[in-house]
Amino acid sequence: MLNMIKAELYKTGRRAYPKIFLLVVLGGIIALNLLIYIANGHAGEKVIKDEMLMMYLACLVAGMYLAIITADMVFSDEYKHSTLKNTIAFGYTRTQVYFSKLITACIVTVVMALAVEVVLLASCWLMFPSGENDGRMLTIFLQYSLACVPLWLSQVAIAVAIWFNIKSSTFATVLVVCFTAILPSVLSLMSLILRQQVWEDIVQWLPVSQFELYRSLATVDDIVTVLPRMCGVGAAWFAAATVIGWACFYKREVK
Repeated sequence: MLNMIKAELYKTGRRAYPKIFLLVVLGGIIALNLLIYIANGHAGEKVIKDEMLMMYLACLVAGMYLAIITADMVFSDEYKHSTLKNTIAFGYTRTQVYFSKLITACIVTVVMALAVEVVLLASCWLMFPSGENDGRMLTIFLQYSLACVPLWLSQVAIAVAIWFNIKSSTFATVLVVCFTAILPSVLSLMSLILRQQVWEDIVQWLPVSQFELYRSLATVDDIVTVLPRMCGVGAAWFAAATVIGWACFYKREVK
């Protein structure tokens, strides 16, 4: 298993796609902060660090879409070259194949998320003036980011489960995006039309819905109230997606 994970990491690291994507994301972050910095120079009331950190909190949901892309980086070669059946025929078990892909995708996601946050905070600290609440907001941002990791990894687990069990990569990707971006709105609409609270209750326990909790973070102590829920929901979805995805892949015929 460890050798398979090393091989997957090596294969992913050698591809141009992950490097180009990461450079584009980091460049976009720096460019956005630079634009705000330039506008700050001509504004009467300056945007300060803690205000930028609050804006960043609202943007952490983007990590759910980043997770889809990083999982694709690990898995897309299997569709492109149709090599999944060869890997199994070579003597590796389906369990080894499944979990090596999942673990590798999780590692790539965490590394890319860490790179994004380092550049985000470094550019923020260099470009924007300080305020009285910088330390408090930085603590909230870092703790909240840590609580987001299980949610991001749950998205990876869901994406991997779908890709392992649906032959069409395009259709599988559409399903993952719909689960993240469209399903919450559909369920909320059903709750309004059918006047049944159960649909809205389901929405509240979807991974992407947990990112609304940042609105309740007024003090450092508030993170204690949301962190257990975010970690718990993320861990539950990760476990469920992994078990279901692995069980379905274990039984299906690979062509």
